[in-house]
Amino acid sequence: MKQIIFVCLLAFATFANCAKFLKEKPDFLTQCLLADPNFTKCFSKNFQGLFRNWKDGVPGLKSIGALDPLLVKKITIEHNQSPLMLNAVLSNIAITGLGTVEIVDTSLDLDKLFATATLVVPKFTMDSDYNAKGRILGLVLNSSGKLKLSAEKFVVQTKIQIKLRDEGGFTFTDIEKLHLDIKSIDSFNIFLGNLFNGQKELEDSANALFNENWRELYQILKPAIRRSIETVMEDRLSKVYSYVPATFLVKDIPSAAAHG
Repeated sequence: MKQIIFVCLLAFATFANCAKFLKEKPDFLTQCLLADPNFTKCFSKNFQGLFRNWKDGVPGLKSIGALDPLLVKKITIEHNQSPLMLNAVLSNIAITGLGTVEIVDTSLDLDKLFATATLVVPKFTMDSDYNAKGRILGLVLNSSGKLKLSAEKFVVQTKIQIKLRDEGGFTFTDIEKLHLDIKSIDSFNIFLGNLFNGQKELEDSANALFNENWRELYQILKPAIRRSIETVMEDRLSKVYSYVPATFLVKDIPSAAAHG
């Protein structure tokens, strides 16, 4: 039985960074204090601020591009377990909505160098080209065209292993590993264009079937969705946190030398 195989090649720019790291704290970031009873709220606000204030790109960091829309070159899905038999390639992908992300909870354990964050995306959409062969919900597919997917109140939790690094008088929290779990979703809608050689009536009936049974379809596609988001987030956030000193987010974070 084949497992879902996910390949995600990101459309990152190849230009060199303008600076090795950010040297001045942006106004939207607050230097939280570890002993502050409101540390979690403060830290969550900073994390959310990165998405909202830098959705068009991080000043001086040319390697990651915009966060909203987020551009992904290709996603490949292979799943050969009933009721879904699918080989699909999504390309030229644009994901919108991450600029409105809400951070509802965070934690930071400096003893274990471990952080968590729960994120809510009120609504996101994904547009792409697709090429698909297989069987979904009893329908045989062999087509290519345009795909549009949307979801509401998408809740994910990230678990992040970090490493402290000292450089240029600052301390950084480099991301060593990021794991993502999808906690819940309120709605899921998908549209595949050009099904059945463009026969509009059959195409409309198939898309109606997909969306009437969206929970079943979503559960089938969930592993590939999770892996794609995890890969993108780990790459983008690793670049951001290697560029932005942790001192700008947590004023009294220990240096790597002091932490030992």
